[in-house]
Amino acid sequence: MKILNIYFKNINSLEGESRIHFDQVPISEAGIFAITGPNGSGKSSILDVITLALYGETFRFDRPSGHVMTKATADCFAEVEFLLGDNTYRSSWHVRREKGKPMGRLNPPEMKLLQLNGSEQLIEDSSPKVRDRIVELTGMDFHKFTKSMVLAQGDFSAFLNALDSERMDILEKISGTDIYQKYKNQAEEENSQAQIQLKQLEQDLNAIPVMDAVSREAIELDLDDFQVQQAEFKESYEDVHQQLVSLQRIVSLENQTEVLIQQQQQVDGQLEENQKALDHIEAVQAVKVFQHDLKALDNQIAETQKSKRTLDYYRNELASLQKQLSGQDFDVNTVITNKTLAEQNTSITQIKLKLDDLTQTLSEDNALVQAMNQHIVEKKSALELTESWLQEHVLDEGLLDDFPELPHLTKLKRQLAETSGQRKASLKWFKKTTEELKKHKDNHRALIEKNADIESQFKANDQLLEEMSEGYSFAEIQEMVIEQQQRVEQFEELNDLASVNARLSHKGVLGQLFAPKGADREELELRQEAEQLQLEIGREQIILKTLEAAVFNEALLLKMQGDRAHLVDGKACHLCGALEHPYLRYPPALSNSKQVLIEQGKKLKSLNINANSLVKQIAAAKNQASKDHVKEGQLQIVCSQWNSLANKLNVADMDLDIDKLSEMKELLKTEKTTLSQLSSLIKKHYKQQRLIAAAKEKIGFNVHMLERIDKETVALDAQLRSRPDDSAELEQTIVTTQQEVQDLEARIVNQLSVLGEKIPSRLGKEDELIQRLNARKQDYSSRMVHKKTLGEEIQSLETKIAASLVKIDEITLETEQNTRLIQQEERVGLHLSLVAKQKSILDKERVLVQQEKDSVLSTQHLLEASKDIAHGDLNVLRQDAKLVDSRSNILQTRLELTQRVNRILKNQEQNQAALESEKTAGLSDQIEEELLMRDKSIKEQLNIAQQEVDFLQKKLNKQNVMQAQYDGVLQKVTEQKRIVQACAQEIKFITDDGGIHFRHKVQQGMVDKLLSESNQVLDKISGRYHLRKGLSEHGLALEIEDTKQKNVRRLLKTLSGGESFIVSLALALGLAEMASNGHALDSLFLDEGFGNLDAESLYLAMTTLENLKTQGKTVGIISHVEGVRKRIKTQIKMKKKPNGMSTLKVIS
Repeated sequence: MKILNIYFKNINSLEGESRIHFDQVPISEAGIFAITGPNGSGKSSILDVITLALYGETFRFDRPSGHVMTKATADCFAEVEFLLGDNTYRSSWHVRREKGKPMGRLNPPEMKLLQLNGSEQLIEDSSPKVRDRIVELTGMDFHKFTKSMVLAQGDFSAFLNALDSERMDILEKISGTDIYQKYKNQAEEENSQAQIQLKQLEQDLNAIPVMDAVSREAIELDLDDFQVQQAEFKESYEDVHQQLVSLQRIVSLENQTEVLIQQQQQVDGQLEENQKALDHIEAVQAVKVFQHDLKALDNQIAETQKSKRTLDYYRNELASLQKQLSGQDFDVNTVITNKTLAEQNTSITQIKLKLDDLTQTLSEDNALVQAMNQHIVEKKSALELTESWLQEHVLDEGLLDDFPELPHLTKLKRQLAETSGQRKASLKWFKKTTEELKKHKDNHRALIEKNADIESQFKANDQLLEEMSEGYSFAEIQEMVIEQQQRVEQFEELNDLASVNARLSHKGVLGQLFAPKGADREELELRQEAEQLQLEIGREQIILKTLEAAVFNEALLLKMQGDRAHLVDGKACHLCGALEHPYLRYPPALSNSKQVLIEQGKKLKSLNINANSLVKQIAAAKNQASKDHVKEGQLQIVCSQWNSLANKLNVADMDLDIDKLSEMKELLKTEKTTLSQLSSLIKKHYKQQRLIAAAKEKIGFNVHMLERIDKETVALDAQLRSRPDDSAELEQTIVTTQQEVQDLEARIVNQLSVLGEKIPSRLGKEDELIQRLNARKQDYSSRMVHKKTLGEEIQSLETKIAASLVKIDEITLETEQNTRLIQQEERVGLHLSLVAKQKSILDKERVLVQQEKDSVLSTQHLLEASKDIAHGDLNVLRQDAKLVDSRSNILQTRLELTQRVNRILKNQEQNQAALESEKTAGLSDQIEEELLMRDKSIKEQLNIAQQEVDFLQKKLNKQNVMQAQYDGVLQKVTEQKRIVQACAQEIKFITDDGGIHFRHKVQQGMVDKLLSESNQVLDKISGRYHLRKGLSEHGLALEIEDTKQKNVRRLLKTLSGGESFIVSLALALGLAEMASNGHALDSLFLDEGFGNLDAESLYLAMTTLENLKTQGKTVGIISHVEGVRKRIKTQIKMKKKPNGMSTLKVIS
């Protein structure tokens, strides 16, 4: 938590509105600042503003509204903006009096809490809700906040210097006496949460559906079957798909061939156009001779056009210059100059610059004279008023030398009031101490009565616990719960075994759908059918070979048929040499065996397909027989386990068998109900035990409080007896002071009568009179000085005005001369520009005439030379020349077209070869529609098989995840049981021996935390010392470990003043961290505490505090010690006004 700024009005002696920014320079840069000022100036009021704005309280007043509001005011408020994490808040406290009158009755305080992240958002708007929300946000109530923010030197040095037996009481007071109850509540909450978490983990464990080994093995067997079927379907699908791809390639190649033919026709047309262009170029080759002349003629024409444009521009400029000269009274014949145009322009520019400077100076001097005249008028008027005022207040001149001693009179009266107050306070202390003594005795009696009531309730709870247990001990009830849990788990296992038996005894619909063909037939029958089919295939193969030989013979006969006409009986055959030719007389009959051969090939292919199918069916039948054998063995194991478990649970003789699932579920439900009843009894038993333990703890705590009250009663009685009675001495001091007041008051009355004033009748009004007299004195003195100053200033102004008027006349004359000169020079410049422009026009006209003549002659010469080619038309000549220039591009294009034709022809040849190859190597004689239908059918079967494989695989994967989850949760249950056992031991430890050991443990925890926090601070601000626990039989002993002395430990009393301050500050910051409940407080205030330090110790203390800036803390020191004010340059300085109120100012 970091305090950003405070804003307040009329708080104690700080009258009016004030605002202090702790997050802005110079305070934010310094990191450490001092709040300085005399006693009673309102230094501690800064702290009141912060606590009022946050909690509506101050650590000095129980009911702050009537005490903190500045006297004679009707309104006061306090606001603080603070940072918590990334959020900014503003909390405010506001009190008003009725009807806005200073004497009106106080209205109830108003408080608001707003969040300021970008926009103002109201969180709470009533005092109780604001305080509760501040406690919720910061984790600190008012008491803890003041112990965290304000570090009073007397308080934290008391902890360092206290006796061993007293330190623990101080630590308890700062940490809060409720720390034991908080620890106990935390332990009970942790135990309750551990029990709930254990129950939740056990429920999670039971909710995980882990499959038994038998069911898992059955699913794995089904998965193997479907994976085999999936592989067979994939093989068939790839075969059909390959045939489809072949057909599609043939169609694609035919389409590509048609595209290539179209591309060839298009390129041929382009080649024809290209050839025509080349032929025309050959016909006009003579144009090359005139290309250079054409280019030269075009350049001449371009130059002529450019000259015409330049001439038009010059003529326009000439007309403009003539127009400017015609409007002025100027005689050209009077111009006598040897300057060029550029020199004339330079001269004009210099005169203009000089004229601008003169004009600027003249304007400034006129304005200066006017301002000085106005000042003289004002000062003369002020002088008259001052002289008039001095005449009216001539009596105040006496205040300059003889001022009444009202401050001393006021001081004496205040001393008199303080002495009277001390006497009243002494009487009040005796009365208050007596009342507190009586209150402690009453509390002692009340605690004794409360202990008696708690013991009565303790006995009643003990009796109720015995009735609930019904004669059983808590350990016996816990054993019954464990036994019942085991029985429920066994019934669940019995039910699971029955479910597995039902699943193994019946085959699913999907299993029947996707069983391999022939799975329901015997393996022997399938083998016999396969042997018969192999014999038939052998016979058909013989027939196929015979038909192949017949086809060959038919082809040979057909080939020889043409040569048979040349055979003549008796003459030798030119092939075999035979003289007889039987085929000549009896020609052989030709048949068509080729078609029969094709039909025989299809038949043989069909038989081979059937043979392969039978081989697969045999393998499937063999696999199914193996699975059936495994399932039968699993069923026997499951039944055996079920019977064994049923006998163990004594349900075998209840007409119950493994197929009656519904009856087993009813038994399981009954057992779970019994378990729930026992668990409820355990919870009630545990609740009563906690009530009994709480009663014991309250009794032990009350006994401790009784001891503490007894100690405080003895201490109060000792204070009452030991305090001396100083009322007589105070009475004598009062009489002496009253006499001094009477003498001084008489002298002051005489002085005031001359001035028309009198002493106020009420104490506290003297400051107003002093302030009024001081004001009169200061006014008269300042008016005298002002009169003298005004006379001197009027005389000086009149002298300056006279000098300025002379200078103005000189500048005016020089300005008029330069104005006439610049007009004359500008006319001369225009005449020179006109002459130069006329000369340029004449030169350009001569050049243009010559260019036009040259262009005409060149055109005539070129037309005469090319009349046989261009026929008198230059455009035709230009086009032919351009075409001849592009001959190389046309030839390049022709070469590219020729190469493209060659590529197209080559692609056509490749496509034709690939097409013939695809047709020759056709994988099937089926048409595309049949293949697509077959492909679709196989794909559907493959998808179904894939779905089953995925489903079973997913189921197995899920079971693997479930098993891993089950193992993980089981491990957590085991670990949580250990935690529950540890929490139960902690609860038992709290109640053992009346809580003495428990209180000692909490105290040691507080001490360890304090030393840890304090040593962290010491490391940062010193780096030398460490606090350690010492050996003591009476309480908390502390020792100092000095790292510069080889970690030697020594007693606290050996520390010097500066070293004691460092250790005390570290302890204070450690106590502050404990009081703030872990909420970092980055704004700290140290109230006084430096008066007893010598120079060396003060230097060490200041250095230590400045080092706190490295921890991100902003530290404010409230002090009136001169050494602190000199060391700390950034200060909030309080200054008292004559009326007793104070103002503040931030200085650096």
